[in-house]
Amino acid sequence: MTKKEQREQAWLDTLKEALDAGELIRPNFRYTYKDKKLGSFLYRTQQADNKELLAKIKEIGFDYKKAAKNSVRNQIHNKWLALLKEAVNDGVRIYVNHRFEYKGQKLGTFLVGAKENKKLVRKIKKIGVDFDDYTVDPVLYAKRFIRDLWNSKKSDKPKFITRFYSYLLPKKDLLPEELIEEVNVIWKIRFGERRLWRYPMTEEQRIVLWKRWRYDEEKNPEGKWLQSIRRMGNLFSFAYRRKRKVYLMSKIEKYFNKKEIEELKSEGFFDEKYL
Repeated sequence: MTKKEQREQAWLDTLKEALDAGELIRPNFRYTYKDKKLGSFLYRTQQADNKELLAKIKEIGFDYKKAAKNSVRNQIHNKWLALLKEAVNDGVRIYVNHRFEYKGQKLGTFLVGAKENKKLVRKIKKIGVDFDDYTVDPVLYAKRFIRDLWNSKKSDKPKFITRFYSYLLPKKDLLPEELIEEVNVIWKIRFGERRLWRYPMTEEQRIVLWKRWRYDEEKNPEGKWLQSIRRMGNLFSFAYRRKRKVYLMSKIEKYFNKKEIEELKSEGFFDEKYL
């Protein structure tokens, strides 16, 4: 066997190993398997139209056409996963049904279909959405939540916030008071803060309050969009972050009229130095 044939056989062995491992293989320069540029090998082989080598690749079980379809499907899945992560980070209550929408997208329909895809289920679980939690008895789930909370680390807080808003809070009326109190006590021990049993305000609700404060002649006679934390209270951090991060302010620009935008700019909002 020549050195060239040895290299080709090594690539074929790697390809078989990746297929046996259930890898979603993509014939492009970005795809690697165990730090080996397997995607590059497959792409070059296809472009060179090496019929003998292509036949061996097909015999192993790799289908270029199927891989192309999977690549497109994977891109679509990644877009939905990114949207789901955004919803989770916004503290949105997640529903696994066809009626649930987020930012005008049918996120619930994606989740319903994803339940049958084991790889997608694992990725969704990493984001903080566990399909099993939607079918568990509320009391049993609360007990499991408490157990997991006892064994958690401070860095696990974002995942527990997601679980709380998505599964526990909606079932509050079905839980005995002692379980609710137990959650409160352990939450305080673990994360050092009081656990409130209500949903956080959405971004739109905060904008409404911010605008209401701007036009409150008693509390804000100067008509400013940003004042001290003593005067603004909880609204301060919301407004301050949007002054220091232009991309956050740009996302909500549509909620303000031309006059309000000019006022905001005069106070340093939309300033390019914060890009």
